[in-house]
Amino acid sequence: MDEDCVMVKLNHDILSHCHKFECGNSDLDEFFNEDAILYDAELLGKTYCWILKDSPNTILAAFTLANDSIKTYGMPILSACSR
Repeated sequence: MDEDCVMVKLNHDILSHCHKFECGNSDLDEFFNEDAILYDAELLGKTYCWILKDSPNTILAAFTLANDSIKTYGMPILSACSR
């Protein structure tokens, strides 16, 4: 994939110049074509995609890294003195 594609952050410019993303799953298609930009604006996640070098209007794949956290409340607190 490194030779044939380039990975970029999905944004309005990419969406306006590329064919609509289609993977066959209507929920995923809608997310990447419409909702991913909103996720970014709300700081919920960043979406990246691979675009074909020979056909820069074609999105080959896309993924989103969700901003989340690990909740530590409720975990036992260990102190250095308890050893």
